[in-house]
Amino acid sequence: MIKHGWSVICERTIIDNTTNNVSLINCIEQVTCSTLPVVLPQFSLCSYFYNSAEKSSNKLTIRMKLKNPDGSDNILAKAPLSIDMKKTRQRIKMELSGIMLKQAGIYYFSIEQKNNNSWKTIAELPLELVYKPQ
Repeated sequence: MIKHGWSVICERTIIDNTTNNVSLINCIEQVTCSTLPVVLPQFSLCSYFYNSAEKSSNKLTIRMKLKNPDGSDNILAKAPLSIDMKKTRQRIKMELSGIMLKQAGIYYFSIEQKNNNSWKTIAELPLELVYKPQ
């Protein structure tokens, strides 16, 4: 069975070519702005998945949504991401840019995994937008 280990929102993700270790640079929990709406600068969402059983499915299908403070959802990828997990672990690095946030509050980046024909939320990463007019 493929399981979610962790996910982090950060400014930049670096994967070392020699060691394959990952460095997460400037983890992001909050953004402060002086005008609304605001467009987020480019950032990275890095996730780690692992296969907990050798005889399980090797297909991982995920999608990501942005849940707004008002409760509405925006799907951030037009098509789900499908990966053949040929190894026991897999990192997924998504570079995101141009996301417009229209109101202050807490947004949630929701990662969902497809199981059979249904989607299950496996992680919700909060990002607080603080509005401080000048």
